[in-house]
Amino acid sequence: MKEKNIIIIGMGTSSSGAAAAVNHTNPKAEVSIIEKRGYEMYSSCGLPFAFEGRLDFGSLKHD
Repeated sequence: MKEKNIIIIGMGTSSSGAAAAVNHTNPKAEVSIIEKRGYEMYSSCGLPFAFEGRLDFGSLKHD
């Protein structure tokens, strides 16, 4: 398969899945993810647990 350069805009919930799909279908492709946020990254999947009080909101942050 022809080598391609792929740019994914935004580091949302589905961007890592999109990058993995590109890697699976075209391992030679170069994938770049561009993100601009004014806040720290966090694990959005844990938000329901934080709202229930089962997790601390601070524990959802990561680098």
